[in-house]
Amino acid sequence: MQLFEFSDNTLQIHSIKFDDFGRLYVSAREFDDLKGLPTDEIEERSVELLRLSVDETLTGSDVREWMRLICDWSGRSKVHIWHYIRDSSDDVLLNETNKACKAICGFHDKQVGERTEEDLDWALGGAIQAFDDLNGIGISYASKFTRFLAPEHSAVLDSYLSGLLHIDEDKQSYLNYSRGCRTIAKELNDLGVQRPNCVGGLWRAADVDLVLWRYVDELKVRKSTKRPRRNTVTVDPDSNTNESSKSRLDHTRRNILFPKAPMGKVEGSRCSEVVCQKCFGEVALELREQIRKWHKKGLSRGRDAVSFWDAIRTGFEQGKGGEPRKIDTQDLICEHSYGPFASEDVNLGQGCQNTSGLETSFWFAKNLRGVSNRNAWKPGVNLARNIAMQFCERKVNCEVQGVNWCETVLFKEAAIELEFAPRESVN
Repeated sequence: MQLFEFSDNTLQIHSIKFDDFGRLYVSAREFDDLKGLPTDEIEERSVELLRLSVDETLTGSDVREWMRLICDWSGRSKVHIWHYIRDSSDDVLLNETNKACKAICGFHDKQVGERTEEDLDWALGGAIQAFDDLNGIGISYASKFTRFLAPEHSAVLDSYLSGLLHIDEDKQSYLNYSRGCRTIAKELNDLGVQRPNCVGGLWRAADVDLVLWRYVDELKVRKSTKRPRRNTVTVDPDSNTNESSKSRLDHTRRNILFPKAPMGKVEGSRCSEVVCQKCFGEVALELREQIRKWHKKGLSRGRDAVSFWDAIRTGFEQGKGGEPRKIDTQDLICEHSYGPFASEDVNLGQGCQNTSGLETSFWFAKNLRGVSNRNAWKPGVNLARNIAMQFCERKVNCEVQGVNWCETVLFKEAAIELEFAPRESVN
């Protein structure tokens, strides 16, 4: 297929081979699943959301939690969108989401042979309009919510992608873009190109959109640096083309698969944002306890952080089924401690000195166990590490004692964002 880019009065045409779709898709999915709950699990919850709406048992709190998961998935919940959803009333969230669900279900209720493109446009248009009517939600984010209600038919008109390709952010542009993604998905399926890591291997509009976003993201990264980055898909844009200076392109998503370790020789180089094992463990245990007290059964951040902490201090990763797997112990925890280590991924160079010489990471143990999303524990690990950095002396023999982690600024911020209560608010 061909992708057209118009930038600084220069027209560029990029060709994406259908054979490359699988590789781009896997790369993009690993990055998306790193940020929060895996995409497949959010899609399962979206099916349940539709069912509850049809049964008239959906609640405003159900909708808010579903939207929070999508905000985490998109990577921009804190600064841009989440506070609007958090502060909206249950009635408003429920009313608009029921409108969207009704529009999508109305299309699915039609017999397959009776469905038309006009019917589908009406359904998707009704859904995205309902979400767009929420305070603070524009077409870009409304398309994210619609995408999870109808991944077979809906793309995401991301502001980054629309900015780079000069696509207007309005309902009609969203419908046109989704239709284009559906057309490409049909071509891929007709040619027998399999979508990786899924039952049946069929492509959907949401999958094609993800591949295009990944390709364009890599294109921008390639054009904005003098040397190619590691772990990127090779593309061949015209080297004389200047990148658009529009400010809305500045939020390129970085750390495409994992936080990148320094490349080349790094003797003496050590991550500065480290915490000792003791402080990390105290925070992890406190997170797990507070989340349990607030009955947040679907929130695993504390439990995941404790699992990681147990593994790196005992040297054994525990999992569901099978024997414990031996991993390397670590006294200091940095952004590379989760894995993969440089010994496990040749593209990482020599890694940082905190993990230099280590052979088996928590990430790799999950990979050997056959876990589909081996990055699922990382959000909890990062949360605990960030909170611990407030007071930890950041050395092996840290002498910090008696910190009431629940009363620290970052712990309270996490309690608000993830909707679990600090100790004094729990009965």
